[in-house]
Amino acid sequence: MGKEQPLPDPSTWTLEQMQSFIASTSGKLLETARVVGQGDILVLQWQKNLTAHLEWLVGHLAPGPVREALVTWAGTRRLLP
Repeated sequence: MGKEQPLPDPSTWTLEQMQSFIASTSGKLLETARVVGQGDILVLQWQKNLTAHLEWLVGHLAPGPVREALVTWAGTRRLLP
């Protein structure tokens, strides 16, 4: 996280871009035991809230790569603040 960089407009992100960003961000939080800034926590909470419906969606998808990506993200999402 460290130095804050402006994020691109999240409304233009694809599902893969959002998953990648969130997974890398939450992964960094888990790898280090340092305290993160309030701004970083707010971004993670926003992303967690934005994707709250995905666990429900997984149950309605046929097996495949999209469903697997959402299952992976659902597991990561639970680790966010």
